[in-house]
Amino acid sequence: MSFSATAKDELARKAPEKDCCAVAELAAFAHVTGHMELKGLGNFEFYMNTEHAPTARCMLSLIKTRLQVGARLITKENRLKKKHIYTIMVEDYADAKRLLTTLKILDEGRMRFDIHRELIKKECCRTSFLRGAFLGSGSISDPEKGYHLEFVASKQEFANGLLNILSSYEIKAKSITRKDSVVVYVKESDSIIKLLTLIGAHSTILALENIRISKDMMNNINRAANCEAANYSKTVDASIKQVQAIMRLKAAGELENLNPTLFAVAEARLNNHQATLSELAEIIGGKVGKSGINHRLRKICELADKLDE
Repeated sequence: MSFSATAKDELARKAPEKDCCAVAELAAFAHVTGHMELKGLGNFEFYMNTEHAPTARCMLSLIKTRLQVGARLITKENRLKKKHIYTIMVEDYADAKRLLTTLKILDEGRMRFDIHRELIKKECCRTSFLRGAFLGSGSISDPEKGYHLEFVASKQEFANGLLNILSSYEIKAKSITRKDSVVVYVKESDSIIKLLTLIGAHSTILALENIRISKDMMNNINRAANCEAANYSKTVDASIKQVQAIMRLKAAGELENLNPTLFAVAEARLNNHQATLSELAEIIGGKVGKSGINHRLRKICELADKLDE
């Protein structure tokens, strides 16, 4: 099961407690999934499509029990996508008109494509509206692959209203046109978690947080490993340079002319190519510290360079 389906399963089980919230949730769902079909003489029927069965049952229940509007559910098989399409049909003209009027989509005889202020004037209704929009056209990517949550709308007016609602909660969202649709999307993990919290997808948040913690842990491990590898590479490069300098001094007969302290460090490095500075300090008796070893090796390299000149 996809991450989106898991989130919608959780949300579809939570019916709005207040009637105003039920209207807001249904209005958002109708905006993103609804279609009107004219039947002549000014009559029309209204239907809403979804591929998510629990959402279809949830919305049908809200329409029939909260709004007392007649509706029925039709299931069709989409063989191309190997999925089922669930259609909520409101076929009676009077019922369809009353539904759209209640949802503020039909206003004084004309269709509205923006979000009516009355629907979202309360805090509880705004979050219900977001939940309805997500159930209707929302999706969330598998966090293992990346952070991405989006809503798909057919009209720019609705997308603009959705962006305003998200902005009121300081959720960073943007929109883009994709074919004949307008996509409102959220990319930051913190904003996605804030949005899921608002709409009540708490189990989904826990799953996402677990994945995020695991990814952060792996990133930290990788960074530490890369840093360690880089440090080791620097140590090896320095060691090669030091050994080459010592070998040049030895070939020129100058190695034995070094003072005892430099000679001891040179001999220790020559016999221990991969040893760290701290390990070299221990090899020569521990009387000179790490910085002292580094200083002496640098001095040896300078003497070899002067010899070359």
